[in-house]
Amino acid sequence: MGRRKRRASGQGDTSAAQGGPLAQVREPASDGGLYRPNLRYRVLRFAGPEARYATALRLARDTPGAGIIHVDSMATAERLCRQLRDAGDSACSYHGKLPPATRRLRLHQFRQGARRVMVATPAFGGGMDRRDIRFVIHLRVPATLQAYYRDSCRAGRDGLPAQCTLLAPPQGGLGEAASLAAYLRGGACRWRLLLAGLGADGDEWDGCGQCDHCGGGAPAPVPVHPRLDLAALLTVAGERVLFEFTDDSSKTFMAEFVQAR
Repeated sequence: MGRRKRRASGQGDTSAAQGGPLAQVREPASDGGLYRPNLRYRVLRFAGPEARYATALRLARDTPGAGIIHVDSMATAERLCRQLRDAGDSACSYHGKLPPATRRLRLHQFRQGARRVMVATPAFGGGMDRRDIRFVIHLRVPATLQAYYRDSCRAGRDGLPAQCTLLAPPQGGLGEAASLAAYLRGGACRWRLLLAGLGADGDEWDGCGQCDHCGGGAPAPVPVHPRLDLAALLTVAGERVLFEFTDDSSKTFMAEFVQAR
């Protein structure tokens, strides 16, 4: 199992004092450092939005404990929440179209454990302090790596293992920042890419031993969506896309040759 060569921390880093990336993301880490050894990161890529949606639903239903699903629209938040509730789960949605009193109530219910899953748009913002969150799923790609780190670090604040999953299209074209694009491409320890993108000592990283690249964040099988007739999953190397077809055969392609339809 890989490990850090030295601790990644914002302490003593001039970029934090100058309002750089570290200053923007320092809050999630309870000890002032950026590295959270209990968080397991992975990126899954899919050929179509419905496959990503179906995977978010399955992961939320199958993963024990409380969790947050980040989505891009009110319609998606309501749809996911409704399907989770129809399956007998305790879920609530959170978006800007809700009355302020309703947003406060749902936030309170989730914080107190009355709701297991929160499905939220970017209106969710900050201020979430539930310590036993076991998973954070991004069905939307955040605008920056700093935003992704901030969202994902809501998981595992009790120090116990938690899974952070980003569901993404098969390749670029999203207009993401360079550091986020590098994280999505993979090819190295996800924590190393995170730390480097946040301005910490990612280059001194020897691997976390837990992410999808290091071997600890391997995803469960992805369900086949009938409209696609296949499920596309980005494996740990970051540049290879594995397609599983309905006849149980599989084939691996380089990501640069795969396009979403």
